[in-house]
Amino acid sequence: MGIEFDRHICAFVAEAALTIPLEPEESFLERKLETAFVAALRQLLPRLEVAARRKFWVPDWDPQPGGLDVFVLDKGNLIAAAELKVDDVDQCLWDIYKMAALGQTKGRLGMYAVVAAPAKRWASTSDCVDFFTGEVGETRRFDSLEAFGRNREAWRWLLIGGRARPVRVPKTLEVVTVVEAAVRSRPTHELRAIRVRGVPESGWLDFAGDWPEGLVDGRNARA
Repeated sequence: MGIEFDRHICAFVAEAALTIPLEPEESFLERKLETAFVAALRQLLPRLEVAARRKFWVPDWDPQPGGLDVFVLDKGNLIAAAELKVDDVDQCLWDIYKMAALGQTKGRLGMYAVVAAPAKRWASTSDCVDFFTGEVGETRRFDSLEAFGRNREAWRWLLIGGRARPVRVPKTLEVVTVVEAAVRSRPTHELRAIRVRGVPESGWLDFAGDWPEGLVDGRNARA
């Protein structure tokens, strides 16, 4: 079912990339991406409810994280959602595992992270960029303990910015690269979207406070 919804996301991202209204000297704010994305979704999915900024219960998080940036409802039931970012690729670790948690519920067709960032950022080794570097259509798997250790500085900053905490995450995360599209009104930027899914059959990685068990302040406890 996720693969079917990926086709919609491809169309949405392509349309949004063409319609984000930005003047040459205007700041590229997340709200601009949100507005274009919601408009594209509503145009292509007229029978479904598409909206932004609403809180839903997220399994395995306590305290709960904030609301979803963009979501799709079918007869009141959440079937798809996306977290959006502009430039701040390093902040996506939070979003990615939040989306993976939401995707555990039956009937969810796709949970996505959609990010607009400069081409030089996508070509770098900055935190969390590696989640977005697969070929379009490629499915990759990430070891969660390694992911938190590798991106520990990004996670440390995210912890400062919010109270929400995961209680556990899947030991393995599956990421599908869905689409890449240039932003017409901001040629320096490229939109990338990934679909994320936890692999519960791989088992669970429990958290001890702010960090996964096995990491102490972001470093391997065995080191």
